[in-house]
This record gives sequence, structure tokens and C-alpha cells, in this order.
Amino acid sequence: MTLAVQPPPWALQDFELDLAVEEVKVLTGLPTRRQGDAIVADGRLRAHELRRLQRRLALASEIVTPAGARLPTTQHLLEQAVCVGRRKTTSHALHGLHPYKGKFYPQLARSLLNACGVPERAKVLDPFAGCGTTILEATLLGMRGLGVDANPLAVLVAQTKLGVLARVPDQLRVALTPLAKLPRKGPALPDHAYLERWIPEANLRYLRRALVGIAAVEDRDARRLALVCLSSVLRLGSYQDPSQLRVLRRPRDADVPELRELFHDALTDALRAVEATRAVTAIDWSRFATASTRMIAGDSRSLLSRLHHHRRGSFDAVITSPPYANALPYIDTDRLSLRAFGMLGDGGQKTAEQRQIGNREVPDREIKRLNAEVEREIRNPQLPVALRQLLIKAQRAAREPTAGFRRRRTPALLFTYFRDMRAVLEQVATLLRPGAPAVFIVGDSTATGPRESILSVPTGALITELADGVGLRLTSTLDKRLTSYGATSTVHQRNAMSAERVLVFRRSTA
Repeated sequence: MTLAVQPPPWALQDFELDLAVEEVKVLTGLPTRRQGDAIVADGRLRAHELRRLQRRLALASEIVTPAGARLPTTQHLLEQAVCVGRRKTTSHALHGLHPYKGKFYPQLARSLLNACGVPERAKVLDPFAGCGTTILEATLLGMRGLGVDANPLAVLVAQTKLGVLARVPDQLRVALTPLAKLPRKGPALPDHAYLERWIPEANLRYLRRALVGIAAVEDRDARRLALVCLSSVLRLGSYQDPSQLRVLRRPRDADVPELRELFHDALTDALRAVEATRAVTAIDWSRFATASTRMIAGDSRSLLSRLHHHRRGSFDAVITSPPYANALPYIDTDRLSLRAFGMLGDGGQKTAEQRQIGNREVPDREIKRLNAEVEREIRNPQLPVALRQLLIKAQRAAREPTAGFRRRRTPALLFTYFRDMRAVLEQVATLLRPGAPAVFIVGDSTATGPRESILSVPTGALITELADGVGLRLTSTLDKRLTSYGATSTVHQRNAMSAERVLVFRRSTA
């Protein structure tokens, strides 16, 4: 007896084909092979096992049983709820509620949880959770997720997704009625002088009014939803060039849309997405509402102190996509929302940026201190050989007479990134139970080397060596092509890496 798992309506990459086979093999426990476009499993599954497979599969549209019954996967139903057709969507289940650069797509998170054999009710940690892709997918699969991120806006977005999907849409609509009649004016914002340089006067006036109206919404989930929807369109209603991540202005003759209309449309679309998602009856939403998944703000270099209520060795899996050695400007990208909502805290934007792993905005005095530390560590026999060689080449390039500002800072920034990543890996290993998987999705990058050469930064290999030193053993590697899946094209994307690497580790049982 055989059952056939049909692929999704969109084309799979080579590494996704491998993952699709692996998740069927792991979830069924049956001999599995590819047969044309389908994946065939030889053997018989009981009714509850079929339902489980139907509920969990990520890279499949339906299961064809030996009797000929066609069972659509929950993943396919979620995707079709927001995007009917053959085009790949990554915005289902509120994943597209707010734009966020650098996130990995939900189908990958789900398929990795399956391929790694993570059971339902497991505890899943994402130490670089961003807007919550991993922990939301874990929750949809009946697991308990815990996400940590240093960006307060990302934390808000993830909390909003989790809270809103646990609610009946009509309840949210009723709770949002205070927004139907906003006050005539609102108080000045914390960073008003900065915001008025970037937001047209009419839109800034509306922003102040909208924030007063949102504050009057008593329901926490509805209030968060309104705030996230407002944030999702704030850049579009500003002078910032929407094709850029950093602070670059639109052309002088460009029209800036009205924030009032943008916000109305964003909130309407969000409520429709909640309604469409909750209409997928394959998910027990009452169970979802009682899930213990959490998203918290914190520095992943201090995981053990931030998660002190969790026992060491208590997590069943880690699935994460950390920032790269030259991190995307997460704080700068979201600066308008962070300033308007008063989220930057003491020290402002620069301090918030300096808390990010991979951040390039390091003060000169700190660079000098780090350069001295690099000199000491290069002579440390415990430093990984590949990292030592990389730092030596970066130093040579930094000392050349033609070296510019960025090149002179490269040795210190590379050293800081890998030092910080080792600290994260060490704490991840402590929090994982023996034998549990830890998946890191990383990408190699480049810098300018000696004599204007291209200096390769083998992030995947270095992370693997650092992980091995803390008891995380590499068990498999997948190479994936980098894609934007319909995201707005930016200069940063055109200059970005073309590939990433999925590194699957297991915590040593020794």
C-alpha cells in the first residue's frame, strides 16, 4: 500500500525538494521516495496518523490515500485562505501583517520542525525571533514557542500575531470602534522635531490623532493590532524612499499618500486576514487561544539570565535565522515607528542599534578597544584557525593607505560578531536537552580584502566550528537560494548574498 503526497502549486527549490521528502519520511516513519512530482510513502497509516500528517506537512498541497481520497493539508488551506492560485505566498496566518527585512519564510520554519522530528507539545526556542515566524509556526503545530528579540517593534508585531489569532474577528471589530471617531488633535510626540522632517504635516497631524485613538482601545489585542497596522504603513506615508532600508528621501516631486487612507486600508486588510485565517477549520483555534507561546524583548547574548525561569536542558528545539556579520539595518528601517511610539528608550536610536548583533554603528572609541582585543585574540591558540586567518587578512586590508572608513573597522566588527555568536551558541547548547536539534540559517558574506581583493567571510563554516566547541554537532547542511518572494526590491537586496545555508546541529549527549 502506498500514499502519495502532492507538492504545493508553486515550484520547489532543490533544497525544498529534499526537505519535502525528509518531512514525509520523519512524520510517517515509512520508506519514502520521490515519484515524479509526488512523494510516495510505502506502508499503511492509521486514521489519526493521516490526520497528523495532513495537519503538519509544510511543503505539500494534499495527500492521496491508497483508497483514492484526496486530503488537503492544513498548510495549503492556510495559504489558499489569503492567496488563491498557484503563486507562492508567505503572508498566510498573519505572517504578512507587518513588513520585516531579513525574516525567513514560514514554510521553511514549519518544514524544519517536521524534518527534525520535533513533537507536538515540544518547547521551541528562537533566540533571534524577529517578527515571530518560528514561534507562530510552532504554535500552529501544537507546540510551545518562546521568541527573543532585541528590536521592540519586532516583539510587538510577534505578540500581536499570536494574540489576534486567538481572538474571534467580530470581537476585534467591536473593540476597535473608538477609532471610528478620532479626536481633533493629539499631543506632540516624543521625537516630534525629528518626525516633522520626515513626515508631511497633514500625515503627522493624523498620526498624533490616531495614536490617541489607539490608546483609547481597551482591548489589548485590538490595540496592538491597530498600532502594528499603523506602523506597517508609516514609512509609506513619509518622505522616506520606500525602496530603501536606510534614511534616503523620496525624489522631490514624489507624491506621499495620505496616512489616513493607508491606515484604514491596512486595518481593513488585517481584519479580513484574521477572518480568513480563522475560517480554516482544520485548526483548533480554541487550543490555539490557550497556547503558552511567548515573545519577549531581550539580548540573545544574555539568554540564560533572560530565561532564568526555564530549566537548563528544557527546550526541545531551536530554529532561528540570526543576523549576518554585516547585519541589515533593522532599527534604522523601523526608526519612524520606534520614534513615534516612544520605543527607543534611554539612549535613543544609536544605543538601540548598538545592542544589535552584527551592528556596524559602533563608536570610534569602542572600535579602538576592540582592535586591541583583536590583537590579543589572534595570538590565542584557542581561537578557531579559520577565524584567525580571516581577522589577519582583514587587518592587512585595514592598514593599507587606501583603506576607507568601513575597511578600517572591519576587523573589529567581524571579531565582535563571531564573539557574540559564540556566546549565543553556548547558551543555546545549555538550554537544549541532550540530542535536541538546533537549526541556524546563515549566509556567507564578503568584505574588501588586501589590495582591493574580495575577502570571503565563511560564516557557515565559522558558526559550525564555534558550535562544535560548545557541544553542538553538525548533522546536516542544506544550501538554499536567497529569494525575496515578492518583497519590494531594494538596493540592499540587489547587493545581498545569493545563497544561505541551513545548518542542522544536535546537542551532544555526552
